[in-house]
Amino acid sequence: PTLVSAPAVRRESPIPITYSGASDALSGLKRVVLWVRKDAGAWSPAGVTATTADGQLNYAAMTGDGLYRFAVQSEDLAGNLSAAPTGDGQTSTNYDATAPALAEITAPAFAAATPVSIAFTAQP
Repeated sequence: PTLVSAPAVRRESPIPITYSGASDALSGLKRVVLWVRKDAGAWSPAGVTATTADGQLNYAAMTGDGLYRFAVQSEDLAGNLSAAPTGDGQTSTNYDATAPALAEITAPAFAAATPVSIAFTAQP
């Protein structure tokens, strides 16, 4: 496939990966296989395939927040495979399903004068 894209940031499952341009002029396209790599991990087949030249693959096997890199590999009807993914792949999504930590604000219950001292502590 010549074009592969995914949202830059996603908090919901699945992550949609769109692709276009998968083809084989001689024997024809058998399937398109989605590959995934989380953070600095190894590439592995995602278990998601399609049989059309253009389409969308939905990845729902996230194992927590992180940077998910994606690539697609084509297979023709003769069993030939395009190159397996390397490096950063063809597109990526920062999956973030964790809500931000709440900040802590403290203030006196009563104040007889101004200004009133209020403390703010950000959470990591």
